[in-house]
Amino acid sequence: MPKLTELTGANSLSNSDLLVVTTNTSGTAVSNSVNVAVLATTVQGANPLIKSLVGDDGTVTSSNTSASVTLAGGTGLTTNVSGNTITFNVNVAAASGTTEAIKQINTDSGVVTASNTATKITFAAGSGMNPISASGNTITFSVNASALGASNTMTQINTPTGNVVSDNTSAFVTTLAQSNGVIISASGNTVTFSFDPSTINTLTDVNSPTYSTQGDLPSYGAGFDGHTVVAGGKLYHGANSAFNKHFDSRDYVDGSIPGSAVHYVTVQGEASGNKYLIDGTSRQSLRLVPGLVYWFDQSDATNSNHPLAFSKTFGGSHNSGSEIANNSSSDGTIIYQRVGTPGSAGSYTKVQLQQDADELYYYYCTNHSGMGGEVHVMAADSRSDIKFTVSAN
Repeated sequence: MPKLTELTGANSLSNSDLLVVTTNTSGTAVSNSVNVAVLATTVQGANPLIKSLVGDDGTVTSSNTSASVTLAGGTGLTTNVSGNTITFNVNVAAASGTTEAIKQINTDSGVVTASNTATKITFAAGSGMNPISASGNTITFSVNASALGASNTMTQINTPTGNVVSDNTSAFVTTLAQSNGVIISASGNTVTFSFDPSTINTLTDVNSPTYSTQGDLPSYGAGFDGHTVVAGGKLYHGANSAFNKHFDSRDYVDGSIPGSAVHYVTVQGEASGNKYLIDGTSRQSLRLVPGLVYWFDQSDATNSNHPLAFSKTFGGSHNSGSEIANNSSSDGTIIYQRVGTPGSAGSYTKVQLQQDADELYYYYCTNHSGMGGEVHVMAADSRSDIKFTVSAN
C-alpha cells in the first residue's frame, strides 16, 4: 500500500497543476500532480451546475456528467451564443410563408400591398374624418360631421315670399306646409306640388287655376263641381261631371258660339261660268240682320283664287263699284274683314252691319265677275225671334 511521504510545491511543474504529491513505494520517490482542468471536470461531472431547462412545452434534464444542453433553432428561428447570453432570432425570410402577417388591404378605390412581411401600413384621416383610433385588434373610422356641414348641407330655401334659413349646419329640417288647394308629396329626392280640386272653394274666381289651353284642363273630378277654372283665357265652370265653357262677347265676335251665323262657301263651274254656292245653293240671295255677326267660310279648296267680298254696287269692282270698308258709317258696317287665303283652312269673310245700314248689298269675287249675288238687309222688327240684351261691363 503506497504511503504519502512528501508534499512539495513542485515549482517546476505547470502552473495548471494545483498539487504535487511525492510517494515512495519501493525505496524510490515518485512525483504525481493533479491538473486543475481535470479536477474541475471531475467535480462538474459529480455535481452539475445546470441540472434542467424548463420550456413552455417540456423540460430538458441533465443526464450525464457533461451536462451539455443543445439549443436547436426550429422553423423560422435561429440561435446565437455570446458569453453567457443566448439570443433567439426570427428568420423572416423562412417564416414568411407560415406567419399570419397582413400582406394586402383592399379599399373602395384601390389596394395597399405590403412590399415585404415587415411592412407597416399607416391609416391617415382625410378631409371630413375624425382621427383614426385603434384598440386591441379594432381600428375605428368616424366622420367629422361639423367639418362636412359647411359644404354639403342645405343651409337655405328661397321662396317668392320669404326665405327659410338653417340655424345650424348639421341638422337642418324644413317642413313644407300645404294650403289653399295645394297637395305636397315626396318620393326619393323629388318634392311634387299638385292641385287639389276638392279645396278649390278656398279660391276666388280671380285666382282660379289657370291652364294654357282647353286641352290642358285636368281630368274632371267631383271636386270641380260648382267651381271655376280658366283655360286659354276662357272661363269654365264645373257641373254635371264636365267643364262647361262660359261664352262672352269675344266668342260672339270670333264665331265660336254654337249655332252662330256661319255660312259655308264653295265654287261650282256652270254653263255661264264659275258661281258661288252658299250653303250648297248657287248664287243664293242672302238675308242679314243688322247687329248680328256673319261668317262666310271659304276653307273649301274650290274657293282657291276666288276671294269673296261685299259691295254696295252690283258686281263691285267689276262694275265701277268698290269694296265696303271695316267700321265705316258710310258703308253701314261695324265689322268687315277678309281673313286668310281662300281655299285654305281658316279663310273667311266676316260681316256685321249697323242698324241704319242700306237695305241692299252685293257679294262678288274680286278676281272674276258674274259669280256672286244679292244681300238683303232685314229690318230689326221683322225678326221676332231675335232679341238683343244690353249690359255694361
